[in-house]
Amino acid sequence: MTDISAIYTRSKHTALRASPEYLKRTEVARDVERAAQSIGSVGIPLGQWTARGDWATFSEESRALAGTRALEMVDTALAELTTARALLTAAVAAPPAGGAG
Repeated sequence: MTDISAIYTRSKHTALRASPEYLKRTEVARDVERAAQSIGSVGIPLGQWTARGDWATFSEESRALAGTRALEMVDTALAELTTARALLTAAVAAPPAGGAG
């Protein structure tokens, strides 16, 4: 026997996923996730700059370059996060289409 409420729920979910609002929210969520992940790779130049582990043999010049690279990566990540935050803020503040939430 088929559960009518399950079919209705699947149908409603399928319609939601096809809506422009859902697609926009998904795009914004991916932008935020991508921006948040970009800061994760800063660990490598930070390790080099601090001479942790295998990077203890780096010269002072190499460590300084790694520190500069870490700063660049943090600046880039902050810019991406700022943009992503603005997109998320606008998307959250926008009223749902058709009055649905």
